[in-house]
This record gives sequence, structure tokens and C-alpha cells, in this order.
Amino acid sequence: MTSLTNVSTQLRRAWHPVGRVESFGESPTRIDLVGEAFVVVRLNGTLRAFLDVCPHRNARLSDGLITEGCLRCPYHGWEFDAEGAVAHVPALGSDATLPPARLTVPFTQERFGLLWIAPEEPVTDILHIPEWDDETLTKVWMPPIDIDAAAAQAIDNFLDFSHFPYVHAGTFGTDKDRLVKEYTTERTADGWGFVVQYPHVIENHEDPLVATGEHPLVQDRLMRYDYRVPFTANLRLEIPLTG
Repeated sequence: MTSLTNVSTQLRRAWHPVGRVESFGESPTRIDLVGEAFVVVRLNGTLRAFLDVCPHRNARLSDGLITEGCLRCPYHGWEFDAEGAVAHVPALGSDATLPPARLTVPFTQERFGLLWIAPEEPVTDILHIPEWDDETLTKVWMPPIDIDAAAAQAIDNFLDFSHFPYVHAGTFGTDKDRLVKEYTTERTADGWGFVVQYPHVIENHEDPLVATGEHPLVQDRLMRYDYRVPFTANLRLEIPLTG
């Protein structure tokens, strides 16, 4: 089995969420992604991302500052506009011909309240989550957590059924359902994802009617996973008894 690490070159042509849009303020932010460092800045109200290296003397642009809609390098004060072009070189004066140097610009887009970056042209789009546009649903941001594992291990865990009776025995896992039942898998039309539907049983401690005896503790549940390479998945849970 070939291991996929957080710096594997295959990940360069994929979309990666790097932070909530609203979390990026007026100061440059350094982002480490797929073995490279990027700087995220808000220029004239728009989020932009660049490789975190000045083409002049390789200084870290994330140590710089924003001035008049440009990103200023902390070393010699070179300023770069929102497209990554040189806008001003203080040492040359205001009438000088500007160097043709440009910042390296990755692919970026904002979706689901997140900023996404792809270091190279992505092979597929970001996973579609129709619930995001449903105004009848409440969106809740979960707090970020640090894990001592590669992203590939994390998504493998999220898509795995067979650990439920053991790792989640104190919540929804039950030893009455250790056998993984037959389930359906459908590959997406573009070949870069799949949909899995898995029926199983859980101990539904969240159902208030269990305490009154109106509902059994062990209930049927249908899990639907929509997965998109490399590390994005949407999980829908349906419990027929409770709706």
C-alpha cells in the first residue's frame, strides 16, 4: 500500500480548504500547504494568495504588511498589487521602470465560507454541498482541532464503518452491529469521487422518546457519504424512526 502524505505531489492539483474567509484580517497570513508556504492577504477587500517568497531576494512576504492595496515585502519594501505584479520599488524612485518580476499565484476560490487553494491547476471541482444554499437549515461551525495524523488517514477514518462498535461504543456505536452489511457504492460521472449509502443500526441516546419507552434504544440509520478527492466528504444521516 502506497502512503499518501501531506506533501505528496499528487495533492498539488487538488483543492484544499485553508481557513474561513472571515478569519483572514488585514495582516498577511502564512499558510503551509503540500510542502510549500503561501501568503494570504486581503487587498482592496478581496482575498488573494501568493507563494510566500519575494522574487527579489526570497524574503517571506508573510512578514510584510499591507499598504495602499499592495503587499509590501519586509526586506526591501517592494510592493506587489493584487495580480502579483510589482507596483513600487522604493529604492528606484517613482519614475523608474519597474522590474517584470511577479509573484507566483496559485488557484483560489471562496466556497462554503472557506478559502480554497490549489497549488496547480486542479483536476476536478470542489465537492457540491446542496445543503449549504438551503436557508431553512442552520449552519454551525465546528471548532478546529489538531490531529497527529496525515490528512489521508483522517479521511480514511471518516469514511470507515467498521470501527463504530469499538471507537464509538460510548456514543452511537453498538456491539449488536459489528458485521458490516452490504452497501452500495456509485462512482461520480467525472471519476473523481463516489457516493456510498450504508444502512446500519445505532444506539440513539439523543432520542428523548427512548427514555419514555416509546422508542427503542437501538434504531436503524442510513448513512450517505458524498466523497471528492482528495480529502472532502459530505455525510448525511437519516434515522427513519425520528425523521
